[in-house]
Amino acid sequence: MMSLSGQPWQWQSSRHADGTSTAVADPTRYTIAFQSDGSLSIRADCNNVLGSYSVSGSQLSIKLGPSTLVGCPPDSQTDEFVAGLADVVSYTLAGDNLHLGLSGGGHMLLAPHPLPPLAGPTWQLSAYNNGRAGVQSILANSDVNAVFGQDGRVTGSGGCNRYTGAYRAADGSLSIGPLASTRMACEQPLMEQEALFFKALESTTQYRFENDMLVLRDGSDATQAILTMVTQAGAG
Repeated sequence: MMSLSGQPWQWQSSRHADGTSTAVADPTRYTIAFQSDGSLSIRADCNNVLGSYSVSGSQLSIKLGPSTLVGCPPDSQTDEFVAGLADVVSYTLAGDNLHLGLSGGGHMLLAPHPLPPLAGPTWQLSAYNNGRAGVQSILANSDVNAVFGQDGRVTGSGGCNRYTGAYRAADGSLSIGPLASTRMACEQPLMEQEALFFKALESTTQYRFENDMLVLRDGSDATQAILTMVTQAGAG
């Protein structure tokens, strides 16, 4: 049986109180993920929105928070998607679909958003735990990545050295390491970044997909690393 949290949902259509409906041209551009800690990760076309939610029986309350402010294409349906989420008062799981009831009547229909596989793709590091209770972006022009193989080993580049280690993943839990790496010496601050990245990997106990990004967290739910999947176009 499907649950509200555990996977992202993508907006398919809306049915309005006046009997009209809206079809979503590209559902992959409009997704929402209900995290088990009550937080929300929302992709509203070209923008990311944070938020929180609470559930009581079939009642659902969504509180939207900060959003990026990127200008979206003319065909964007962002405004209706975000306005609809702010108007949600209830939810129903029907088969594989999620129905969000709106306060003025009508509902939004969402379907499970397919998750990328952990194993197989190359994951490029975007940000990492800096060891000072913060997450910071990687240095410009540094190439830091991870590939989780089907053989239970993770390999990649720390920006200076190649590394490898065992990993184990199951139902959102993830353990990595210990890691072994080559011994090349590079300039600072690249070496410091690499050491913190390796530490972040070995500190990881869980992973999530948030807006198609791979987010690694430790046992206290602190973010250790944020990675994006390298597409064929990006890899070429």
